[in-house]
Amino acid sequence: MYKKYIRVCFLITFMSSVLSGCKVVEYFQQDSFYRDGSEFDHLRFPLIKPYYAIHITDEAGWQIPLEGVPSSRDFYYYLSLHDVQKIAVEKGVIMVYTPYKELVEESVGQKVLYWFVFVPGQNIEMGFDNEEDFLAYIQQYSIQQPSWRTPDDILKEYDETWCLDWIPTCN
Repeated sequence: MYKKYIRVCFLITFMSSVLSGCKVVEYFQQDSFYRDGSEFDHLRFPLIKPYYAIHITDEAGWQIPLEGVPSSRDFYYYLSLHDVQKIAVEKGVIMVYTPYKELVEESVGQKVLYWFVFVPGQNIEMGFDNEEDFLAYIQQYSIQQPSWRTPDDILKEYDETWCLDWIPTCN
């Protein structure tokens, strides 16, 4: 009888530690947008809804599909960002850097943009062709210098914890 009691206690302790390590409770409390992660054919992690980063092939690298908010941007020819190298999310603002040179029509005033700012709560998508203008713009959100992270680093944290600082149930 005593051995059975010890086995049951051990089993309960073991299952509790496994479940708490997986953060199952937190995972199920989140909006479904924030639960959608990587699958067998792609890597994915959420940014601030509705934005997310996705990696399908090594050739395309990390990508962020854009929402196409026409009232706040003049780079309508960008449908998504390719080869994203750095991401920062602070104070409800998503900041992105990519060295990718999008094919643009310079003769009609289109520019290759490298730095981007998205503010989902205000429907803002802004792109900049130089870092100085980008840094000046983010100061209006009280951000002096972004805390850049690589997409791979963010994915690793998300896969291990199902949480990121900007996910509503994680902060």
